[in-house]
Order: sequence, then structure tokens, then C-alpha cells
Amino acid sequence: MTLKRNAHQNVQSSINELKNIEQNLTNATQTVENPRTKEMIQNELTNVQAMINKCESIENILATDRYPGNTTQ
Repeated sequence: MTLKRNAHQNVQSSINELKNIEQNLTNATQTVENPRTKEMIQNELTNVQAMINKCESIENILATDRYPGNTTQ
């Protein structure tokens, strides 16, 4: 159970860090004037949002305890 709790905490920590990065990138897109730079930041913002979604999916799997190989259900 400790391993699962650690995994959950690590995923939650990653989500929090990614959300901070997301906010920083959002702020950057609002302040940058160069269109090419703004586009590059937007692309990275999209990538970060995809990573957040993936981490949240992993968190949901850990929370519901439904993952491949689980024999406790």
C-alpha cells in the first residue's frame, strides 16, 4: 500500500508542477509580442496540457485501484 500511496503522491506532485508551468507559459503568451515566439510558447503550452491530462488519467487509475494486474478486486 505504501508503494501505491507514494505513486499517487508523486503523480500529484507532477500535476502541481505542470500546472505551475502551464500558468507561466500562459502568462508568457500574453506578454510576448513576437508572433513566432508566441507560437512556440503556445505549442509548448499544448504539450504541457497534454501531460497534465495524462497525469490526471494515471491519478484516476491509482485512485480507483483499477489497473492491469490488480487481483484485489
